[in-house]
Amino acid sequence: METYLSVATKIIDAFKLKGHKAYLVGGCVRDLILGREPKDFDIVTSALIEDILLILKTSFEKCHILDVGVAFSVAIVVIEINNEKFSFEIATMREERGYSDKRHPDEIKFTDSIEKDSNRRDFTINALYLDPATDKIFDFHGGQKDIKDKVICTVGLAKDRFEEDNLRKLRAIRFASQLEFKLSDEVKATNKKDPSLSVSNERVRDELIKILLAPWPGSAIKNMSNLGILNAVIPEFKKHEYIFNSIVFHLNKAANTEPTANNKLGLFMSILLSVFNPSTAEHIMVRLRFDSKLIKTVLHVIAHQSSLTFFDSLKDNEKIELMAQPWFEILYAFHSSSGYTFRNSEEYKLLEETYAKFIKTGGMPAPFINGKDILSAGVFEGRRIGVILSKIKELQLNGEITNRQEALIKMKELINS
Repeated sequence: METYLSVATKIIDAFKLKGHKAYLVGGCVRDLILGREPKDFDIVTSALIEDILLILKTSFEKCHILDVGVAFSVAIVVIEINNEKFSFEIATMREERGYSDKRHPDEIKFTDSIEKDSNRRDFTINALYLDPATDKIFDFHGGQKDIKDKVICTVGLAKDRFEEDNLRKLRAIRFASQLEFKLSDEVKATNKKDPSLSVSNERVRDELIKILLAPWPGSAIKNMSNLGILNAVIPEFKKHEYIFNSIVFHLNKAANTEPTANNKLGLFMSILLSVFNPSTAEHIMVRLRFDSKLIKTVLHVIAHQSSLTFFDSLKDNEKIELMAQPWFEILYAFHSSSGYTFRNSEEYKLLEETYAKFIKTGGMPAPFINGKDILSAGVFEGRRIGVILSKIKELQLNGEITNRQEALIKMKELINS
């Protein structure tokens, strides 16, 4: 049975057979050192893009080229072996100079030196190269020591790396959270001195999502706040610093008490933006280019965040209507992770029991009557039909009507009243 590592080794061997250098690089090497399962396997080689494609196509019976970047000599490929598919990014080693747009290099020079290639990388823990045939690791910037010390350091000066691409300021915080590392003093000082972000809202959003889905999102958001980066991402927080610690606590608690939530991002965004009114929260999420479905979910949770505190005072039909909403599961998780006091209150116990019963019985019950029944009784005005259906549904959910026959009798009463 093939693994990503075994297939990567086959790819590297194929390049070596043609006289080229090739290595695993970046996060996969870091994760292998840490004993973690790598999410991505990246390969660098001395071969140029034309040779990369030719070697892959002639070495593997089923090789699918998904994308090719000629300018950077990068290919995204899928190798299929025994009906299993393995995806890789394969790039030519290169040097980079100048980043006038704060993202892309102004000049690229291809090289066969992994040391020169390493100089363009962001953090020392990502500037590691592995020859899987010999298990030899090539480390030119102390990345292995930084992994051992659990610290995020840049390759070269932090000021230079962050000026090349401002997004690295957020990436540093994200890696620290994902790996449970700390930021180096230089990284913190550089970020604090200039927390600005000349980056598209879409790229900021993508990093924020990864930060929120990391093991300790609250701690990562606190890091962003301490360094001034949170105000660069969500400047509206400047007016709510007094309540910020409760958000940090709530995020960390939710990440560890609600691990099976179907929509963790919806939950974490609801917690993060819970200090804002729905209008402000919507403005923030639209600005950061979140999708409309997630925005609607978060706005519903924020608008109803206090409703479960008074759950006992709701009528039965109001409870069922609320629990039947598609966003209720997130609202429930929002409250159940909000703190020890609420989780041990009588209100929470009632909520827990009621919701468990609601799920067990299949959720919202089917209505006893529908619009056709009312039309058959001689009522044709749409608004009046809606009023009657709403009243019958309310009585059904409150347990005052228990079957279709009772519903039809009540329907006739309402028509004749």
